[in-house]
Amino acid sequence: MKRKLRIALIIILVAALAAAVVLYLISRGQKECDSCNSLEGVQINSSTASAVSTPIASVSKSSSPQTSSLVYENSIYKFKITLSEVWKDYSVEKATAPSDQSAEIQLDFVLPSSSGRAVPLSILVYPIDKVSEKLTGSVEIKRNSQYVFGYKTWSAAPSDLQQVTEKEIADRLETFVTY
Repeated sequence: MKRKLRIALIIILVAALAAAVVLYLISRGQKECDSCNSLEGVQINSSTASAVSTPIASVSKSSSPQTSSLVYENSIYKFKITLSEVWKDYSVEKATAPSDQSAEIQLDFVLPSSSGRAVPLSILVYPIDKVSEKLTGSVEIKRNSQYVFGYKTWSAAPSDLQQVTEKEIADRLETFVTY
């Protein structure tokens, strides 16, 4: 009888521990999603855990057991870029492209920094009919049937964002896809 009671207690303890772990993981996932909700121009539909389209863009967050990644998708200009965990607190801000360029829009990928905000990456979108052979002020990433996409990066990272290296930015640009 004592043995059966011990086994029952062990099973109850293991079940309680498993429930605690599940609740912790759920609350941790909610905190990560809360940072998604702060993205300017993006509305997250929490009931389906996917993003819905807005005038600026849509964002979805996906994760696998090995990595966690963010996918920024712009449904207006028809491109996506996958961001690593380094970018977890990013936001995208629409900026006015410099007047000496034919870019239609500049999208700044902003990270919080001890100095306020930092812009490690800007994507510029040019109407394809306004681009000659070479872009002015940015480097070409890709083209689709309507647009040429260029980028520019910061000249130096703030001390608290040293993990956003040139290689990290280059790796993110490798994930840039048009459709």
